[in-house]
Amino acid sequence: MKTQTKRLMTVLFLIGAGMAFTGYYLIKKKVAAEEARYDQPLSLAKPQAQPAHYSEPAQEEIPPLMERLGMSRREHLALLERIGYLPLDRTDHREMKIAEGTSWWGKRLDSATFWSNRVVWLENSAVGAARKYGRIWPPIPYDDPRFEECDDTDYPPPKTYDINGINVHTKRSYREDAFWCWFAFNHPRPTEQIDEYNNKAALRYLRSKNTLETDPEKAKLFRITPESVTGGVVSRRDIAVRENYPPEFHNEEAYFWNGILALRADYQKAFERDGGDEEQMELFFWSKLPVDRKYILDPLTEEGMRAANAWKVAYLNRLRSENWDESYINAYLQAWNLTEEYVFGASSQ
Repeated sequence: MKTQTKRLMTVLFLIGAGMAFTGYYLIKKKVAAEEARYDQPLSLAKPQAQPAHYSEPAQEEIPPLMERLGMSRREHLALLERIGYLPLDRTDHREMKIAEGTSWWGKRLDSATFWSNRVVWLENSAVGAARKYGRIWPPIPYDDPRFEECDDTDYPPPKTYDINGINVHTKRSYREDAFWCWFAFNHPRPTEQIDEYNNKAALRYLRSKNTLETDPEKAKLFRITPESVTGGVVSRRDIAVRENYPPEFHNEEAYFWNGILALRADYQKAFERDGGDEEQMELFFWSKLPVDRKYILDPLTEEGMRAANAWKVAYLNRLRSENWDESYINAYLQAWNLTEEYVFGASSQ
């Protein structure tokens, strides 16, 4: 009896192992096929006819998100169908899933209309405007021969579902993937990306420098030395070049003064959040400050402001010398509150 039981268990084990191996093999084969599809050279993809484009419809007054979510699915779907886009007052996956059932979801946006009042770069508002219509990327702004042979047919909906995911299927094509990934590393970065990237580097520098000067034990524990602080600036400059961020920013003077500006902005946010409560400010802001309080409370000197802006002046002068479109330069000037004369001198007028 025991022998038969053992044999039965062995057979069941072998059957289970065989099924598992078969499943693994099929999944691996599928993954390999998908990887081959995405990894193939751009020139191997077949050109496809581009679908009809879609323009933004007229707007109407839209109920707040919580009111929309309180509607029946039929009413909610009818509202989204009528307004013709996904309101982004607050993104909610439940509403996105309903929007997927509209006739306009995933339709192509008209490129000329979309970019008529925008700087052509991959920034948050452009991506957000595309997401309103169920597309991952904004429309490609111009024809580029590099991508003529890339397949421009939208990827088909996936046949599998993530049990823990929202399973909203936005649209994109291989050509869009290729174009925008190339574009991001070969055109000036949007100000929002540059400022976020630079502020992180500057604050990391200030905190490391402060630790080195005020807490030798902690500096020893984290291997922070004068050489590592200085070397970190140089290495981050090299990384910035590879990732298409302005290398002009990466010097210790720019780190210091732009870190001060970032901390002053954080102070203002903390003050407004805590209503100026001294105990809360001490706990959540002052106790973590890596510089003397005078840099936060005293007015910023003209010398300090010029030091903070020096890298921007150098960067914008380089862009103009490289003949980048003036729309980029104008957008930077506006976002950074700089003037033509300040950056380029009186000769620019």
